[in-house]
Amino acid sequence: MSKSRSRLLPGLLLVLCMVAAYRMTTVVPQPIVAAAQVEPQWEYQTASVELGSLTPKLIELANNHWDVVNIISTDTLIDQQPDGKTHIVTQRVEVTSRRKK
Repeated sequence: MSKSRSRLLPGLLLVLCMVAAYRMTTVVPQPIVAAAQVEPQWEYQTASVELGSLTPKLIELANNHWDVVNIISTDTLIDQQPDGKTHIVTQRVEVTSRRKK
């Protein structure tokens, strides 16, 4: 009995390998979907905001499902203090955001 099992196991392994090799060679490749069809369409907006009202503006954008992409300083002053220290003060920022159409 053990002699027949020892012959059966290599035979089964050989058959399994042949089936796997056959399946690998007969797989039909799926067509590649164009990138333009997969990528979502985005809607962009830009707003100039005073620095003091930046937080409420970001909350408003989040509530309307906008994703903030960029915040950049647009109005900056260099303030020279009497003690000689220089401070850069930002007054306005530009907020760019996007959402799916």
